[in-house]
Amino acid sequence: MSRTADGAGAPIALLRRIAAVAAAHAAPADAARFVEALRRYEAGAAQGLSFDGALGLTPRQSKRGWWTVEARQRRDVKIRALRVLRFAGLTEAAAAVAIVRVARAHPELFGDYPAPRSVRHVIRILARAGAETP
Repeated sequence: MSRTADGAGAPIALLRRIAAVAAAHAAPADAARFVEALRRYEAGAAQGLSFDGALGLTPRQSKRGWWTVEARQRRDVKIRALRVLRFAGLTEAAAAVAIVRVARAHPELFGDYPAPRSVRHVIRILARAGAETP
């Protein structure tokens, strides 16, 4: 496939085709957001705007990226699942102690976000969940 800016297979041509398909078939709000991001990108690329920036995917300064936020959410779901599935009969504090022990012994179980390191941290994660148990 050609990678030149003027070729039919160029990445910008691909994005334009995707925008046309989105406009015709996607939910109107999603299509409008994608088409507007492509318009911003085409207008700002020469000044350094990236397509992920135009889509709003790049984190603002001192903010976490979407990939970090989602990894933390996946880890927290696993912590809540442990609480419900393995430590339901324990008090919250005792369950938090057990979860920290599991995390220290098997940090790989918590995916691509750091396993919790303290009982206080696990209690905060469980409290944030409220009724959102798996």
